[in-house]
Formats: sequence, C-alpha cells, structure tokens
Amino acid sequence: MTTERRPHFSTDLDVLSQVFRRFGEVECKQIRSPLYERFSFGVANDEEMLQLAADRIQGQPPPNVLYGAAQYLLLRGVEHHLRSYYPALTDSALAPTDEAYHAFRDFCFEHEAELRELMATKTVQTNVVRRSTCLVPAYALVAELGGGRPLAQVEVGSSAGLNLLWERYHYDYGSELVWGDAASPVRLSTERRGSVPLPDLAESLRASWSVGIDLHPVSLADEDAVLWLRSLVWPENLELQHQLSAAIDVAKECPPSVIEGDANAKLPALLEGAPKDATLCVFASHVLYQFSRDALVTLYKAMQAYSESRPVYFISMEGTGNAHSELKLTIYENGDRRTVDLANCHPHGYWLEWLDGGEG
Repeated sequence: MTTERRPHFSTDLDVLSQVFRRFGEVECKQIRSPLYERFSFGVANDEEMLQLAADRIQGQPPPNVLYGAAQYLLLRGVEHHLRSYYPALTDSALAPTDEAYHAFRDFCFEHEAELRELMATKTVQTNVVRRSTCLVPAYALVAELGGGRPLAQVEVGSSAGLNLLWERYHYDYGSELVWGDAASPVRLSTERRGSVPLPDLAESLRASWSVGIDLHPVSLADEDAVLWLRSLVWPENLELQHQLSAAIDVAKECPPSVIEGDANAKLPALLEGAPKDATLCVFASHVLYQFSRDALVTLYKAMQAYSESRPVYFISMEGTGNAHSELKLTIYENGDRRTVDLANCHPHGYWLEWLDGGEG
C-alpha cells in the first residue's frame, strides 16, 4: 500500500486538494452532508485553507480533522455567524450556499491558533454505533464457524469502546427481522439489499470476553473527550447524535474494557490471554486506513502466527475508495489464511448487502 494510494498521509497541497475534492464528490454525498460538501469544494481551491489542513497528525484524514476541530469550537460555545449553518446548533439552519464557505473560512482564520492546536493533538475517533448493524451478522457467522461457542473479542481502534457493547443495542433489519435488547435506548436499523439472507442471528449470540485497543482511548468521564466525539458527527446527522448520546449512556452503566497502546504491541498478549473456551474474534471498523503499510503487515502477521495455537477470525469493515465499504472475514488457522467477502455496505451502516461468500 503506497503513499500514493494513501493520500491522507500527504502534506502536498495538490494531493490535499484532490482529497478535499473527492471528499465533497463522494463521501459528503454518501453521508448526505451538503454543508461539508460546500466546505470541501471551497477548501480544494483555497491554498491558504489547504495549508491549514496540512497541519495535522500524520495519517489523519484532513477533512474530518479540520471540520471536527471547527465544530468542536462551535459546540464549546464560540460565537460566530458560522453557527447558523449547522443543523446540530440551530433549529433553523441556513442553506449551505457559497456564503457558508466564506463564513467557514473566516471562522478558521479568526480561530487559527486554536484550530492548529486541536489538529495537532486530536485524532479521528470511531463513534458510529450504527456500523454494528453490519458487524453483528459477521459475528453470527464467526460464532457458527466456531461451533456455537461465545466470542472472545478484541477491537482494534476502539475509541470509547461503544461498538464493544453491541449486545446491549437493538437491531432492526426489516421484514420483521430484529435482534438484540428490545429495551435498549440504542435503536439501530439498516436497509437490507440483495437477495442473499443474513446468517442466523441466534438469541444465544454473545461475547463472553471483550477488550478494545486504542492509541488514544476516549474516557467517557472526560467531558472534553466526549465533546470531541460529538464534534466528529457530521452536522446534519442528528440521528447519529442521538444514537451516540444513547450509547454513551449505556457505556456509563456498563463500561467497556479499553486499553491504551499500539495495537501491534498489545495484540499478541491479548490473543494469548483470551478465554480458551471461546471463539477468538478480532475486529476493526474504518480504522485500518490510519495504519502505515508496515503496521498493517505486522498486525496481520501477529494473527497469522498465533493461529498456530488456535483459529483467529478477523472481521474488517473498511472503505474501498468507491461509493461503499466492504465487510470481510479473514480466517487464520494453522498458520494459513483465507479471506471471504461478506458484504458490501454503507460506511455508516445505513444499508447492507450480504454476499454469497458470506453464507455460513
């Protein structure tokens, strides 16, 4: 995986211009954010704004970090005309015209020092619990392949660990197919596409042990850290804000186990320490793009090496550079590996198309 294929690692202004243009053309349409679409096309043609966006932690996606930092300041109470364009901040948001970009640009340079400090210290954090609608059928398949035993799970890049609490959420897959905790305040749904049925979502599906790893785990007791999580939710996505708030409430009642550190340093010991009477399942959702090529290879090799002792099932949900994400299962066993394409899906879990290769 070369730097050319991973442009979010670049600080070259021409490359960043392409990143913002693609963000506006593809990702903003996927997530339905006319405001960020307008910002993205504006930044793509603005050298001074590109220079600002280049000043971030290496490997972090520049649009997400820049827009998150701006929204963080607004959520913290900074007053500026820009607020009037954010549906999350006003009940009567203005339409995102060219004037919205001018307001955004003015805001960024008025608060340039604060933005640069945030971008130099903050990282994009996983906070989309709706992705669990795609991950749960994958867990069901892994449990079936493991003989129906409970799962022992390790999440790579878990942020606050909200997706580790998947058993405590309620899922609606349409056609009267529901699963999970019927009383949960976290209500998640997805549109089923295609004709291939999902794996059987057994009532007994569960994880008997789970832990997350993150370089910068989010403590839900830290109000500032929680504010940063909220800042990363796109401003038109009010439903996701509600789901995030509900998931945080669940996590405060039942805190997930998340440890701080590099996944490659921590993973071998976690694999060894997982209960031996459970099916070992490692998963990651929209985080591997932040790994360097060498770090990814090390991660994969750790699972492959450990599979000499017991099978390791690795589920990944990652973007493709196209209009959807891919859900894959890599099975490591006896030192060998094979990968199965499970599904195509929306990056935020709004739709799911299960594939023939993902049948149990």
